[in-house]
Amino acid sequence: MAMNVQTIKQLYYGTDPYTPYFSRIIFLLVMDSPRHNLVIIDSAGDTLLILENPADTFAVWTEPVDAANDSEDISTEDNGEEVPCKCSDDESPHCTEWEETDGEHDEDERSKQRSKPPVPSVPVGWNEENQPASTAVDSSQQCTPTAIIYQVSSAHLMIASPRFMSEMKSLDSGRKDSNGFYHLKASNWDPDALEILLNTLHTRYRRVAKDLTLEMLAKVATIVNHYGCGEAFELISETWIRHARVRYPMPQTYDRDLILWMFVAWVFRFPKEFRKSTAITLRHCPEAKIQDMGLGIPPAVLRTLEIRRLEAIEQVIETCNCWIDEFSDTYTCRVGSHMSFECSSMLLGALMKQMRSIGVMEPQASAPFDGFSLEDVYKSIKALRSPIWETFDQVNELYPRKHACSFEETIIRDVEYGVARAKGLMLIDFVDCGENAEGLRVSC
Repeated sequence: MAMNVQTIKQLYYGTDPYTPYFSRIIFLLVMDSPRHNLVIIDSAGDTLLILENPADTFAVWTEPVDAANDSEDISTEDNGEEVPCKCSDDESPHCTEWEETDGEHDEDERSKQRSKPPVPSVPVGWNEENQPASTAVDSSQQCTPTAIIYQVSSAHLMIASPRFMSEMKSLDSGRKDSNGFYHLKASNWDPDALEILLNTLHTRYRRVAKDLTLEMLAKVATIVNHYGCGEAFELISETWIRHARVRYPMPQTYDRDLILWMFVAWVFRFPKEFRKSTAITLRHCPEAKIQDMGLGIPPAVLRTLEIRRLEAIEQVIETCNCWIDEFSDTYTCRVGSHMSFECSSMLLGALMKQMRSIGVMEPQASAPFDGFSLEDVYKSIKALRSPIWETFDQVNELYPRKHACSFEETIIRDVEYGVARAKGLMLIDFVDCGENAEGLRVSC
């Protein structure tokens, strides 16, 4: 058997010495199957949490279209297909996107907690001599583990998680199975992330790595959010975030890591990171719909960001249109009112000529301005060239002076003011937003 003597005794006797002998033998054979791994979280635990179909993909990201940069190529969704990359001779000739390369030491330490790889068991009625030679292959090639079983304490789970409590109460008559254990099922979680969660809920902090990759941190946050046990992670999450700030600085562009940061900050209640990540998303997101990647970011958070992005871009367009009207009709030259016609004509002509460089101002561009980010629109406005011309003043008519009216003192100034008001969200406004929250609360 692949399990040690103490484990076998615990599984065999459990807490009910009257469980039929035959049922326990069948149970041990199933536990020792090469398609199962056993992880002991609590050796005295009365519950088996069975993780079926462990997740092989997580938070798939699709590169958005950047219309502001005339980009029409959309990266395909990361579905695990191999993509060519530059590798050395001693490395694999292929690599996959979003392959996690950090935190290997921590994850190796966690993997040591699992029982040794199970020895292929002999099914009931199987005679090894009857096996054909042509089918005698390595057991690791015959089948791979499709389920991971965690031995845990139901008391610890129910205290920390309302969802676990609900699942425990939903068991038939609240009784144990014939093998002496409660059975809970889970699916599509990362095995290492689930192990971190269970060790934390059982206060096995020495088994939990203090430095997680951003990827693993997001995986843990996904399970914490699902089971609603964030309070149990208030202390250890501070250690994780402190290391993550140094090792994985928050990106300044709209990408996958930025959304992971936003989700982690919301789950573990870090206001500074949440406000910063939402502010960057608001300014740099070129999509009408922000990618959630199935993480479980509250819809209220996403809708608020999408609405604010749309309103901010519309405000920029309105500012530009207001200055077009101003230059056309009522503009007064700051140098001298007698030059208002000449000055406004030059500014209006220069602005109309450069309108094409502001993609969002083109006639075909319309709400929700998919493909345009607020930052790109702002940079386009800021890059407007003011016409350079010279005038004579009444004091010295011999030496002309550069005319002072420019876009910097008019349209660019007003756009900068509007963009500066596009700030991140306050965490306190969304702490009560669950996975299916429909409420929309906006904080300026």
